[in-house]
Amino acid sequence: MLFPFPLDSQIELFILDNLSRFAVPFFFVASGYLFGNKIINTRESVGYFKRYVIKIFKIYVCWLIFYTIYAVLVIYLSDSNVLQKLMQYFDEFTVMNLFYFGKGTSGYQLWFLTSLIWSIIILFIFYRLKKINVLLTLSFILNILGLFGQSYSLFFNISISTRDALFFGLFIQC
Repeated sequence: MLFPFPLDSQIELFILDNLSRFAVPFFFVASGYLFGNKIINTRESVGYFKRYVIKIFKIYVCWLIFYTIYAVLVIYLSDSNVLQKLMQYFDEFTVMNLFYFGKGTSGYQLWFLTSLIWSIIILFIFYRLKKINVLLTLSFILNILGLFGQSYSLFFNISISTRDALFFGLFIQC
């Protein structure tokens, strides 16, 4: 048992929900630190950048294929309206869903990989332009807005998805 008392109020659930949100931000902080350290201390920063993004993209595609096969098997074994369910499932396969938001499949938890890829690309562009301070300010504002689309939607709700590179990953990468 995590807490010695029952979690029956909204405030207790709110606290628990926010305390458990440290894994993905830590992943972005560690990735951003290690990436930044490498491109600053490497002469071949463009080559490292390309290899890094391609490696993460390969991981994403492999797991995307895995989750797609898994979902198709689950739908196939459901025995009711298989064709209709498959059509509904593959309707979610849009370019934005797959390559920006990282959703549209049963592997919706892979959103952090696409977010990392886009954050690294944006970070590298601003690094090359020597405008990291501008990126830090802009990404901080977007992150504050993004928090109202996720954790703090209880206070103010934003109707767009903010679990992506611009609202979540970019500030933490900087």
